[in-house]
Amino acid sequence: LRLIKLFYNILENAYEALLKIENTNNRIINIKTEMLDNYIKLSFINTTITSVIDENIKTDKLDSISHGFGKTIISDILIDYDGFSNSYLTTEDNLSFYNLEIFLPLD
Repeated sequence: LRLIKLFYNILENAYEALLKIENTNNRIINIKTEMLDNYIKLSFINTTITSVIDENIKTDKLDSISHGFGKTIISDILIDYDGFSNSYLTTEDNLSFYNLEIFLPLD
């Protein structure tokens, strides 16, 4: 159930970011997997309107009391599984992409 909650929060965050993209042709999400040493790496890449990642911002929604828990839930679950994550922005063809990589140990 914890893994379902992990992937739900990742995909919910990506979905909400995609809804902010006005041109529906620019709503892109890619999910990739890769084996690295003793980890499975899952990459979630979606278009975003954000040009800067600010880890201190909990949410960009007006109702910050009821929102902004996804990143914390993701981090907590990864810690429970001895995993970790990286996030960064890239640009391609004048589009900004949010990249979330999660690493889960194979053992």
